Amino acid sequence: MPTIPSGQKFHTLSSTVDTVERGSAQTNSESAVFTMQEITDTINAIDGSGTVNKIPLWSDTDTITDSIITQGAGGVTVGGTINIADLNTAPGSATALGLPGEIRFSEAESRGYIYLCIADNTWVRALLDTWE
Repeated sequence: MPTIPSGQKFHTLSSTVDTVERGSAQTNSESAVFTMQEITDTINAIDGSGTVNKIPLWSDTDTITDSIITQGAGGVTVGGTINIADLNTAPGSATALGLPGEIRFSEAESRGYIYLCIADNTWVRALLDTWE
């Protein structure tokens, strides 16, 4: 990418100026002049930082920070407890890896289970069934 010297000046015109018939921006009375530094300062008005694979969150009108949503090869995780990719995968056992608050769902024929991790690596489940 080419580098523009910070002292370079740029001219702008009002949107109502007819540039086809009026000549250059320098001779036009409705022009403004900006330096490259002024343009850079305007562009760099957004502050904050982000983390790879975190969905950004605007914490105020000009600051970006991390949200509680992470996107990776395994899917999307919200708040570290709901992994969308794992949502339809039952834990292998009541002591399978899991964090409190994780929810899973599995379907077996017309019925299934909802699994809830209630403590580190501790799962409970409820049978889903229809009723009348």
